Amino acid sequence: MAASLVAFGATLTPAAAAVGLYRLVSYWAVVLVGWIAWFALHEGPRVSARTRRRLAATGHAVLNGFTSAACLTPYGSAHTLPAEARRS
Repeated sequence: MAASLVAFGATLTPAAAAVGLYRLVSYWAVVLVGWIAWFALHEGPRVSARTRRRLAATGHAVLNGFTSAACLTPYGSAHTLPAEARRS
């Protein structure tokens, strides 16, 4: 990956740093999701109903944030037209 970045014009030091950071984040993000899943599967039945509701609300907020962020472009938000407007 670093060789590809260098081939496209990056210098070696920033390319190596970017690749190292990418690999570090991509590895630990998967480990973190795994630990969260393990905790939810093993400790979930012992968590109070109030805590479950709060965790569910947080999960919904995070997913809604991902959904709204997926519609953003560098040029502003992407708006979809209603079906009537697309036909004319």
